[in-house]
Amino acid sequence: MNWIDDFLKECKKAETPDIWLRWCAIATISAVVSPNVYLSAEGLYEIKPNLFIMLIGRSGLGKNFGIKTSRKLVSMVGNTRVIAGRSTIEATIQALGSAKTSENGSIPFKDSRGYICTSEFASSIHRNNDALTILTDLYDNPEEWPNVTKTGGIDYLKSVCISMLTAANPDMFNLAVENTHIQGGFIGRTFLISAEVRSKISAHVQRDYVKFDYEKLVKWLCVLSKLKGEFQFTDDAIEFFEDWYNTFATKFEEDLDDKTGTVDRLKDHVKKVSMCMALAKRSELLIDVEDIEESLDLCGGLIKAATRLTAGQGSSKSSPFTKHVLEILMNSPNKTMTRRRMLQKGMGRYNSGEFDKTMDGLLESKLIEVTSVNRELAYQATDALSDWWGKVINVRKN
Repeated sequence: MNWIDDFLKECKKAETPDIWLRWCAIATISAVVSPNVYLSAEGLYEIKPNLFIMLIGRSGLGKNFGIKTSRKLVSMVGNTRVIAGRSTIEATIQALGSAKTSENGSIPFKDSRGYICTSEFASSIHRNNDALTILTDLYDNPEEWPNVTKTGGIDYLKSVCISMLTAANPDMFNLAVENTHIQGGFIGRTFLISAEVRSKISAHVQRDYVKFDYEKLVKWLCVLSKLKGEFQFTDDAIEFFEDWYNTFATKFEEDLDDKTGTVDRLKDHVKKVSMCMALAKRSELLIDVEDIEESLDLCGGLIKAATRLTAGQGSSKSSPFTKHVLEILMNSPNKTMTRRRMLQKGMGRYNSGEFDKTMDGLLESKLIEVTSVNRELAYQATDALSDWWGKVINVRKN
């Protein structure tokens, strides 16, 4: 059972890019569970699975379909405020502080929980230069957040927990997000998910069709909405996560210039998505290795997306990655590693397309060969690479 797969099956006739639909499913889980569950960072602070997700792509590519679907499902669960449409930041704050009873007659929310779910992000927030600063503050789930107004004095939002799913085309993104917010923390907290191609082409004119089954999908979300408490890692997951993060952090401390703050927050981003991946499969507050692997696969492009969109960079050449790829391979057991693991090790340095281009060049040079590990595609260093690498190491030492 995987609720995200079920979500994608219901959306299979949509032209919307699959990557957007997958993140819309994750955002839906995030919105439903974030107010009630958390993961402790060894007692230093608590990490809730609330996410800020922004779909980036040209108009007409289908951003609104996934957002609208997520909004309806969360509204059906009814355990958090849903803030939709072209709401200004002032109206959003007012809604978060409201104790209005929901339409189904349930007890009003006493805390400031909410799900900002709108396809008109840029058209709302460009009217208020403070909007991104406010959203940055609220993302970190403050226990109390003072709101000072000219007419109303000081009001407080209490126990803030906000998730967001929104969208923008690249031009509107540049209009809404100024340089001060690129380095000010908003971009570092936001998952920028870019897409350029439809998942399929369909005229959608057939007479015989099956309606989207919202009731089927909402059942599991209702189960998740009742969960409360602290997540735990399995022992294997602890070892796996520590191995990944220690390698990742060491490499990026050395030579990555990231102005957005995405790198520094990636550890917590991966944990947040891991919680959502776990809850897509089971109603247990437990993260295993598979959940982390899935999270790493999904989060792998965040650094590149943030850097390219905010700096206007194009596609990178493969040559700068060769050294790093070879170091990963030569330092691995038996000089062999799966493609998935190598992508995880190189997270943020290159995307899957750049990685594959690099590996193709190494294959042509007969420095590596294709193999498999546990039925997964893997690469192994050849004797030629081992000999050459030994000479490189000797030169470095001397």
